[in-house]
Amino acid sequence: MGIHEPFGARELAPWRGPEPTEPHPTPIGDALGLSGLIVSGRALAQAPCCAARVPPICRRRNVLAATAMFALSSSFAPLCRAGAAPAAPDGKWFEAAAAMRKMAESWGDQAYGAVVVLDGQLVGEGPSRVIKNQDPDAHAEREAIRDAQRRLGKADLTGAVMYSTSRPCSRCEAAAARAKLSRMFFGADLADAGAPRAAQEQQQAR
Repeated sequence: MGIHEPFGARELAPWRGPEPTEPHPTPIGDALGLSGLIVSGRALAQAPCCAARVPPICRRRNVLAATAMFALSSSFAPLCRAGAAPAAPDGKWFEAAAAMRKMAESWGDQAYGAVVVLDGQLVGEGPSRVIKNQDPDAHAEREAIRDAQRRLGKADLTGAVMYSTSRPCSRCEAAAARAKLSRMFFGADLADAGAPRAAQEQQQAR
């Protein structure tokens, strides 16, 4: 700048193209091929003289780049939620399952009991009725599932959790999978049997 040149004259001169600068690589920017772009509105706000010199096409590229970065970061959110640990089991629901076991024993049936819980509410009760009803499919777990479906008036029990006095057999687990139960806990120590698997999935896991 010359001595007699008005201060700021260079800043007000017409824009003649981007000045050569060194790119500022970042991991995400490199992945998107956007190194060297200003993608932050805050960065532009903090550098008004630079923002004024950015042509419209570059500003559009900045907006697109910021949108792409936001979409990329948002895509990982479901994965984080999917990996979240399940809610801790509540021992009172095992006690409810144990009460079903006592009921089954009272009429001379197999000593098994189960309950289904949805949103903190008991929605299904299942004492074993194999002997009482002469039905080999009347296991406590399937009785609890059927009871919950009758009470709620629907077959889909998404979000529900089953508590049983012992680990469900493969057929009971398959029934829980068809009903879309979210989790199974069993025994006095509330062992986590995980999400129920369909029969085919169980066979593939063997």
